[in-house]
Amino acid sequence: MQGDEAETVIFSVAFSATKNGRFPLNFGPVTQQGGIRRLNVAVTRAQREMIVFSSFRPDDMGDLSNKAEGARMLQKFLQLAQKGAHSTGQLGVAVERSRHLADVAEAIRTRGFEVEVQLGFSQMRVDIAVRRPDADAWEVAILADGPTWAERGTAYQREVLPMRVLEGLGWQKVIRVWLPAWLEERDAILTEIENAFTERDNLNDVGDDSVDTSRTSATTPGSPTTTASMRDVLDEADQPTANGRGSAAASGTEENSSVGYLTEGHETTFDYPVFDEFPADLVGDRTTLDAAGSDRRVRQAVLAVIDSVTAHEGPVELDRLVKLTCRSFGLDRVRQSRRDEIVSIIPSGRIEPDPARSDRFVSSPEAKLSNYLGFRADHEAKRTQNQISTIEYVNAAVWILKQTGSLELEDMLRELGAVFGFDRVTELRREVLDSAIRYALIAGLIVEREDKRLCLP
Repeated sequence: MQGDEAETVIFSVAFSATKNGRFPLNFGPVTQQGGIRRLNVAVTRAQREMIVFSSFRPDDMGDLSNKAEGARMLQKFLQLAQKGAHSTGQLGVAVERSRHLADVAEAIRTRGFEVEVQLGFSQMRVDIAVRRPDADAWEVAILADGPTWAERGTAYQREVLPMRVLEGLGWQKVIRVWLPAWLEERDAILTEIENAFTERDNLNDVGDDSVDTSRTSATTPGSPTTTASMRDVLDEADQPTANGRGSAAASGTEENSSVGYLTEGHETTFDYPVFDEFPADLVGDRTTLDAAGSDRRVRQAVLAVIDSVTAHEGPVELDRLVKLTCRSFGLDRVRQSRRDEIVSIIPSGRIEPDPARSDRFVSSPEAKLSNYLGFRADHEAKRTQNQISTIEYVNAAVWILKQTGSLELEDMLRELGAVFGFDRVTELRREVLDSAIRYALIAGLIVEREDKRLCLP
């Protein structure tokens, strides 16, 4: 079956204890030479889930420390199946060997601790897991710089998200060990690791997810105060900055893309910030999400992923946020109950209604949709028309009119569609774009001249 995969795989051990209660450790090819490779193939064929059938518990196999490697790994796999990947903490995936990690791990072992290198199955693996010999679970997570660290994308995903997720999943301490520091301050780092086991677990003092009712609602962008504020900022954004572009054009992204527009019979080219899709790297599996309803620490870990998504894509449409969050835990399909559970984790003050549609959006903790002054060109249409807020459409329309002077409604809809990657303006897209223009007209951000052309006030 090597190379074959299926969404769901059923795994049966097909061995059990004898009539007299003895437990033979002969599992056929698995316990023979090269059996570990056969086991590896068998347990990695499932795309979404593996259902395991066994007539005994993993602990019934006894102490296998001196037995065949295949039997030991089978026992660990069954422990994983019994307790869930987020709780057993005994298995890891094979990665490129790192002398740096091996050196750190061996030094920690000499201090009397148990150590596991590259613990876990997702892209959020723990480089070195450490615990005291008498501990049932891993206690201290050590993250090091290396290939897996460099592959995590943004600085937020490399530095902030792993720390928050691991702490939320119950690790007593998460320590970052850089190679240069290890070479220069080896003893000090080992002392820090030792001290981590004597520190009080501060997670017990963390309160429940709560709603911040002290935050007042932002003024509706259509009000005179906010309209003037937005217009002033947009006027300021039109002034050249150090990089030759207005501040609104550069907000939220590091990359820009030139887009051509036809106005008054000639082509004008100017820069747009480009939408950068959240990569949704795996940080856990479905069993982690399953515990979100009852485990406060898991809810904190899920909230850390939500914060990462909003920091990367915010303002992000609520259902899109839910799907990206679930994708970070290996789920592509989200049932309604799961969606509701994820939404319940988001502080309600961060969920804002779109001013012209029934859609809802979530921004980062420090931002508000109603105060958002940017927009992101999306030439590949990675977002559907309803996953882009009215505010973002309006900001793009105002910017277009600053470049073109005036446009007829049909031309404006076509240009807006081009900014966000719509190859054609379908009926559904027209309805959304039209509602954004109507909102801009009501808010006074755009006016319609007597000749029916749209322009700035």
